[in-house]
Amino acid sequence: RHAKSDRIDARVLARLPLLYPERLHACHFPSGTQMVLQQACREVARLKSQVAASKNRLLSLDQVAWLGLDDILAPYQSAAFWLRANYYDPWRVCQAGETTIAAAWQAAAPKQPAHTAWVTALIRRAERVIALYGDPDCIDYAHLQAYLTREQMRICQAEEVAHQLRLQIVRPLYRHLHPQRHLETIPGIGQDSAAVYIAFIGDILRFPTLNNFRGWSGLIPFSHQSANAQARGLRITKAGPDLLKATAFLNAQVARLYDPQIAAFYHKQMMTLGKHHLQALCACATHLLNRVYVVLKQNRPYQLRDVDSTPIDKRQARHICLTHYRVPDEVRRRNNYRVRRARKQRKLAGCRKSSI
Repeated sequence: RHAKSDRIDARVLARLPLLYPERLHACHFPSGTQMVLQQACREVARLKSQVAASKNRLLSLDQVAWLGLDDILAPYQSAAFWLRANYYDPWRVCQAGETTIAAAWQAAAPKQPAHTAWVTALIRRAERVIALYGDPDCIDYAHLQAYLTREQMRICQAEEVAHQLRLQIVRPLYRHLHPQRHLETIPGIGQDSAAVYIAFIGDILRFPTLNNFRGWSGLIPFSHQSANAQARGLRITKAGPDLLKATAFLNAQVARLYDPQIAAFYHKQMMTLGKHHLQALCACATHLLNRVYVVLKQNRPYQLRDVDSTPIDKRQARHICLTHYRVPDEVRRRNNYRVRRARKQRKLAGCRKSSI
């Protein structure tokens, strides 16, 4: 919308319906069912973002108050939630002792495994925290425990609401709009991801060609041309629905592990072209959207194929990805953004010295 703003371009665009009507397409408005599905998908995404922010907040406070608890307990399991709500004060932990805390945990969660070895590590960590802070008034653990309890309640409530939205709105409407469910045959795309594609794409026939669909998605680079010159290496346009782009990016992370063709493309981006992980995944997401377009346009399941177009099954595809297209860790470190930026800065510094 900001690419053509000068007067000549504005006049040409205004005359396009008369000069080249075949280059224009009708504005698409989603149906009522599709709009409800879009709103539900966006609401689920917002709830997931809230949960992720709250979980990051828990980890940060654990690091301050307990020097980190993730090496003792899985930070989002029931034991960690119970600990934050009942025994977050290290002075109280040392005073209660290992036996009392283990008995209290088993009484609070009788259905959980009786493994309580983490209590011993917790006592040692409490002693370290007391030795570090010394004064019980250094941190108001009572207030912090109450705050964490409320934060954990918000996490549980948001996860429950998101789960009910998926069960009651997202999945039923998705199955109604796409009863064949062919999108789920593409590696990396599950039921909830397929619902996002169906919600925002709608009628696939409104995109006459694959290039139209790719341009609408926003996962393609900008095009800047003047006469015979064409700029390269431009950033992606970021047009289209943000939730669809985020879903394609996450699905591509899984697809490169199970689809040999996408795995080969990712391998080439990393090994030959020197791209870092995020750049390679964005390119893979574009290829994944190509598959989404073809599956919806032809209304058929996706067929896994090797790089030579030989049909294969899931087990063979996974074996090919693991044996032929694994990217070594040293290549990932070499292509890291910080390493690439430092290399570029050294190159610029060398050019300045040579010019002097």
